[in-house]
Amino acid sequence: SEKLNDFKRKNQEYFNSELDFTIRLNLGLIYEYMNNYEEAKSVYLEILKKESEYQQGIQVSRIRVNIGNIYFKTEQYKEAIKEYQRAYDKLGKENKDLKANISRNIGLAQIRLNNYEGAINSYQTAVQMNPDVKTAMNLLLCQLTNENNKDQVMKVYNMLLEISTQGEKEDTKTYYDPNEESKQDLDVLKEYQIMKKKENNSLITTISLILINFLDKKEPMKAFENIIDCLKKNGVKEIVSEMEMAKAMYFLKKREVEKTIKIMKSFENKDKKLISKVSNNVSFIYFVE
Repeated sequence: SEKLNDFKRKNQEYFNSELDFTIRLNLGLIYEYMNNYEEAKSVYLEILKKESEYQQGIQVSRIRVNIGNIYFKTEQYKEAIKEYQRAYDKLGKENKDLKANISRNIGLAQIRLNNYEGAINSYQTAVQMNPDVKTAMNLLLCQLTNENNKDQVMKVYNMLLEISTQGEKEDTKTYYDPNEESKQDLDVLKEYQIMKKKENNSLITTISLILINFLDKKEPMKAFENIIDCLKKNGVKEIVSEMEMAKAMYFLKKREVEKTIKIMKSFENKDKKLISKVSNNVSFIYFVE
């Protein structure tokens, strides 16, 4: 009887603490949503005062992240980093996805402080824990702040391309199920994959064009060839044609007509999707000449 009463008491304490945490957290989120940051922060700090009563790890870290977000929104970036770091330190190895997200937040706050070395370290940590295209691109952009860092830049660029192609392979691992409901789920997944691929390709195209000027201002042809070679090696075929077209447009702006026509005519045997676009551009060049 005593053991049973003790068990009931402990369970009641547990459920009360869980309910108390949930109510306070929701109140803080409402204040935050209304941009009433001081009230939200006050609620979160009250929760942290009773930290020992709540489940350690994710719950407490979430509160720290929320406080960090408030500091970030109010442009108090150093304080935001401190809170993010405290949240990070509370988490175990099993929470690597959440730790990766916190590292991204720290990296962004470091950028706002113009501390690109600190941001590089944070993004490197994040990309190791949970590789994704956006994080790798942010890491690459931070690396571009150092003009003497070309070898490291190309290393990160290749890693970005590898993450992109690896992500596509993971996304295509689907399982057949004859149920109608499962087919609908697969259609939604397919739409998501297409959207994600377009977004990633757009990001990679943008960063590839940025890299051209960074790699070789004096001989852009070599820079284009270097980038295109990386794309081919990593199997990012869709973007190769885009870069070839960008190369042609670059030389057209420089009024190097022969080089432009030569590049454009090479599409005739490569990419059927671009034939009409290329033919129109070549015709226009001849017309101007």
